[in-house]
Amino acid sequence: MPALIIFYNGLILGVGSDYFFKIAGYSALNIFIFLLALLPHAILEIPALIISSIFGTLIGLKFFFNKKIAPEKTRMQFFSELLKTFVIVILPIFLLAAFIEIFVSQQLSAAVNDLLK
Repeated sequence: MPALIIFYNGLILGVGSDYFFKIAGYSALNIFIFLLALLPHAILEIPALIISSIFGTLIGLKFFFNKKIAPEKTRMQFFSELLKTFVIVILPIFLLAAFIEIFVSQQLSAAVNDLLK
């Protein structure tokens, strides 16, 4: 399942970029505008998504291969440690990326759009 989530995220990014460039055209300015709208939050969001997928994979592996994955820990201890790490580290990164996507990326795109008018 985690691999499907990463695949879906990449699919949406690819379809969205294809749509943008079909409408706007392939120019240096349009590539700059696209990256300006995407990169500020994607720099945080993509690594957090990958780490979350790794956590999900580890939980699945621990569930099916309990004695091979961290054999010294019970499933609940293992899950508890991953959940604590997720809440303390990954969730704030996702929230910061969402804040940047909502406020910063839109302001940057609007500023560039105003400059072009």
